[in-house]
Amino acid sequence: SQGRRSSSSATGPYISNADRGVEKSGHDFERILICFLSGAITALSLPKPGLCLVAWVSLAPLFGILFRCSSWKQALAAGLAAGAGFHGVLLHWIYQTCIFARIPAPVAAGALVSLALFLGLNRGLIGVLGWWLAPGRASRPWVWAAAWTSVAAASVWWTPRLTVDLLS
Repeated sequence: SQGRRSSSSATGPYISNADRGVEKSGHDFERILICFLSGAITALSLPKPGLCLVAWVSLAPLFGILFRCSSWKQALAAGLAAGAGFHGVLLHWIYQTCIFARIPAPVAAGALVSLALFLGLNRGLIGVLGWWLAPGRASRPWVWAAAWTSVAAASVWWTPRLTVDLLS
């Protein structure tokens, strides 16, 4: 059983850190920043900015880091940072709307950051699921795609819906 371990291990149920290609360099802040920027750049691929080709390369740094996480906590932090970056850029209008409503700038910034972090929890969950379920290098892209799709589909059910939507 190549690289397989028992599920009682502290670093994950399937593969060892050596198999994951984990580097013990201590550059956690740089990794989180790269994940945040990867998410932020991905948001630029949406229709309004019109940089759709960016989507083809913007997630590569994120997955490169996620594939090398040595613990579920690192995978959670990387996914959360990417989700916060994505939603922070995507929902920039919340800050501007709060300022227009004469809400103090620190409160408006806090609202945007809080919402971006909350919505980024889905990406954090994707990071943890992908890290935990990926049994080997060859299957990682497929497992991550399945985790991403599953969490995105499930979030439709656990995201609060508007009353107007329920009545239609």
